[in-house]
Amino acid sequence: MLTGGFFFADHLKVHEGFRIYNTWMGDPTKLLLLEQALKVYKKDGLLERAKVNGQEFQKKLAAFQKEHPSLVRNARGLGFFAAVDFENTEIRDKFVHQALQFGLHCGGCGERSLRIRPSLVFDKKHLDLTFELLEKTAKALETSSSS
Repeated sequence: MLTGGFFFADHLKVHEGFRIYNTWMGDPTKLLLLEQALKVYKKDGLLERAKVNGQEFQKKLAAFQKEHPSLVRNARGLGFFAAVDFENTEIRDKFVHQALQFGLHCGGCGERSLRIRPSLVFDKKHLDLTFELLEKTAKALETSSSS
C-alpha cells in the first residue's frame, strides 16, 4: 500500500483553497495513481509476496539480534516494517554510516533505533542481500570496537 507522511507547523498552513490537492478534495490524478498501483499489487502478487517474505524477514531479524546481542536489541516489527535499537545514538549512527558504505540503504529513527522499510517488490534475493550486508556491518563494528 502507499504510505507517506508530512511535517506540519502553523506557518506552513496553506490559506488559499485547492492550492494543494489531496484525495478528499477530489484530485482525480491521485485516484488514477491509486488505481494503477492497485492493479500492479494484484497483477504481481505484491501483497502475498510481502506477507511470505515479511515473515522470513522477521525471523532473520530475530536471528540477527541473537547473533549480535551486544550490538542490537529490541528487534521488532511486522512484515517489512521493522526496527532494532542500539545502546545509544553514536553506535546507531556508526552502524547506519557503515551500512551505507556497504550499500545498504537504511536510516536512523528516534534516538537510537534503526528502521528498515523495504518496498513491496522486496524479494528473497533482496532479503538475503539485506541480511548479508547487516551481518557485514555488524562484524565491521564489532571488530573496530574490540581493537
